[in-house]
Amino acid sequence: MKKSILLLLIGIAAVLGAPFTGMSQRVCGTAEYVKMLAAQNPEGAKKHALLEARIASGDASKSLMPNSVVTIPVVVHIVFNNAAENISDEQVYSQIEVLNEDFRLLNTDFALGVPTEFVPFQPLASDIQVQFCLASVDPNGNPTTGITRTATMHGPFAYPTNDMMFAATGGIDAWNTQQYLNLYVCNISGGTLGYAPYPLTASAATDAVVIDVFTFGKFGSAISPYNLGRTTTHEVGHWLNLIHIFADDNPPTCTDSDNVADTPNQLDANGGCPGVTVSCSNGPNGDMSMNYMDYTDDRCMYMFSAGQKARMLASFSSGGGRDGLAGSGGCGGACPRALFFTDEFSGLTADFQSQDIAIGWNHVTNASAVTYQTGDSIRLKPGFHAHNGVSFRAFINPCSGPGVAEPNAEERNAVADALPRPQCIPNPFSNVLQVSFSLPENASADIILYDALGRAVVTQYRNTTLPAGEHTITLSTAQLPPGLYYLDLRTPWQHFSRQLVRN
Repeated sequence: MKKSILLLLIGIAAVLGAPFTGMSQRVCGTAEYVKMLAAQNPEGAKKHALLEARIASGDASKSLMPNSVVTIPVVVHIVFNNAAENISDEQVYSQIEVLNEDFRLLNTDFALGVPTEFVPFQPLASDIQVQFCLASVDPNGNPTTGITRTATMHGPFAYPTNDMMFAATGGIDAWNTQQYLNLYVCNISGGTLGYAPYPLTASAATDAVVIDVFTFGKFGSAISPYNLGRTTTHEVGHWLNLIHIFADDNPPTCTDSDNVADTPNQLDANGGCPGVTVSCSNGPNGDMSMNYMDYTDDRCMYMFSAGQKARMLASFSSGGGRDGLAGSGGCGGACPRALFFTDEFSGLTADFQSQDIAIGWNHVTNASAVTYQTGDSIRLKPGFHAHNGVSFRAFINPCSGPGVAEPNAEERNAVADALPRPQCIPNPFSNVLQVSFSLPENASADIILYDALGRAVVTQYRNTTLPAGEHTITLSTAQLPPGLYYLDLRTPWQHFSRQLVRN
């Protein structure tokens, strides 16, 4: 009986595409991926070598503006083979929040105090002065959510590959990589958690970061111990030219380096949550194992060093490979988005300054207002003001650029509660299937029918704007074989899933 249950669990994991094993040790694929890119693009490897020489000479940092903050527009490409891999917008938002916290040294695991044995490294922790927004303008100048979704017949992508970056090989073509950070989220086979190119090493079509769907964001598909978004922080560090803190010698030696003076040489990667580990004569403080560029668990990495900051910022200098991102219009001047956070105001009014960042996702437009309950607080982009008292109210003064007006979470929940529950009949079904739902206003809707393997077999709508009112949609299902199916209906107010049987 126990053997049957185990086989059933393994079968379920295979169907969902979830990794049944291999989550106990972090595996980053950047080193091997960069070798593959060098074979494909030898000119890129030469350009990167020249950048390294400029960094070593100090020349690459001369054009940087002191105390400036670079904002990078991000497009997240979700390439999914089944429903489990088609992660929610909220999971994407959580990952952008983590990037902003980690690169601006706003992460609470550092702010709340580092373990006593690692206090000697604390003064080196640095605000990188790089922040991230989900793109609000696409390459054609149209408004966008900064998230794309591509159903694929491709199974787990075998590392190393960039098949997910091309529509012809089961993925989606990257947006202009000189103007956007393209993050691909998909199922990577073999236990690799992610990989990224160094600046200048990839072609324009493949200059993107790849993250395994089971390590992306802070909930949903993310699996412990890599469920706090730090895999993406680690890989974006590579994308901004950071090398593993233990370098990548094979076999491990103490002679190689990550080319950063304030990170001690260490013999090999650290996993799990270690205490002080002395290697390469780096005592008494030992390895900087809490650095994002080591291999420790998400909950035990929480800082970049000052030397790593200088190295990353050099990639934004002229010819540094990321210089186009510094002036990209992908964020579009769109109305910023706000999120609750735990700090409290000391006064009745707080005006946020240019260093403050948007790390949340209530969309608002010019002259709109978002109200927060007593005791809540917010961190907002410039142009917002926050008032304390009976409630918090955030407003824009002014806001320009494309923006999408949406209800805040409280209003959205109230509207959703008042809507009739979607219906799906008949069940079992045969040649046709009817789906009924309501929209309180014009809004987008997705209606997709998946088979038992998570493959989209009928797509009625995908991000399609429908008018307000009641809708009854008939899906043609005569071509489908008998078996188990899943209907997925998504609107801004409701997410409805139903298991169905085809006779």
